[in-house]
Amino acid sequence: MNQIKFSRLTIIIITLLVISKSAQSDQTTMLLPQPEMNSILEKIRIEHRLPAIAAAAVLDGKIVAEGAVGLRKAGFSVQVTITDQFHLGSCTKSMTAVLIGMMIDEGRLKWTTTLGEIFPEFAASILLSYKNITIRQLLCHAVEFHPK
Repeated sequence: MNQIKFSRLTIIIITLLVISKSAQSDQTTMLLPQPEMNSILEKIRIEHRLPAIAAAAVLDGKIVAEGAVGLRKAGFSVQVTITDQFHLGSCTKSMTAVLIGMMIDEGRLKWTTTLGEIFPEFAASILLSYKNITIRQLLCHAVEFHPK
């Protein structure tokens, strides 16, 4: 799959997550029932010629929409399920940056928040050279690590 199609697919999935977050008002029910989510995912799967695709939208720690469609392996008949594990590759880097940016927008973190502040339970055991590294430095790859 070329980079443009992969980027479009990532944007579609992130859009589903954002729509789910903004549209959900009653956290006790699913925003999209699984058959409807599967219908959306099946269209994406076919358009991008993927063997399988799965997605979940989480709001306040609760799954508000989920689905999985396609085959575990191209050419075989075993269907994917919502509990299957997928290799995400490098997608997690950009998703992590987006989530951290959202937490900064919400005031839960700052660009200057350090690892020591994020993980106070490890304050006694974290290497001093790691303790003062900021979120900005991590996301910009602007730190040279010199563990002792």
